[in-house]
Amino acid sequence: MSCGGGGSSSGSGASTANHSASSTAELTTAGLDINNYAMQSLPFGLITYATSPYIIYNAGGDFLALTISNFSCTTVVNAVTVPCSTAVPLVTPPTVGGTVTSIQQTTLLHNPLMQINGLNLSASTLVNTLYSGSELDVWKFIATNSNGLSIQNAGLTITCPTSSANPPNIEPNALTTASANTNLATYINTCLP
Repeated sequence: MSCGGGGSSSGSGASTANHSASSTAELTTAGLDINNYAMQSLPFGLITYATSPYIIYNAGGDFLALTISNFSCTTVVNAVTVPCSTAVPLVTPPTVGGTVTSIQQTTLLHNPLMQINGLNLSASTLVNTLYSGSELDVWKFIATNSNGLSIQNAGLTITCPTSSANPPNIEPNALTTASANTNLATYINTCLP
């Protein structure tokens, strides 16, 4: 995957395949040397690339790429509505349409950290939730609107995101899967005590 203003994006995990509402989302991780994934690491940053079918965020340390079917994206610059691709990075939330079919998180060196396939999410709602800056809210939206979020990595430890609404001394719970196909959607609401 190549990320950046005006660049192109391609590679595994950037599929434009349509997913039906009955599909089950699958979370996979790769490139992790200690076999865990901290949901708190979901990168938040400005949209630095936005053209069909991708919206890519650059958080300074990681990239977050959304693959969107039926893609549309506009923003307002000097009281004129323009395509997002002509105005990145975007400081304010754009008007986005379409359906998010996959999410991929990579390092700046394009090494994959996390990927979710089989999504069928409102791109508008997800983009606005990402702009809110709450990892917990983003994961709740993904998990509860995906017909299940199945962890594909056997033995993977998932660390829940913290919530800014809770005192910093409240630690998130952890989920350790004994096998693949653990459903994260049934767990996400118990991340924080």
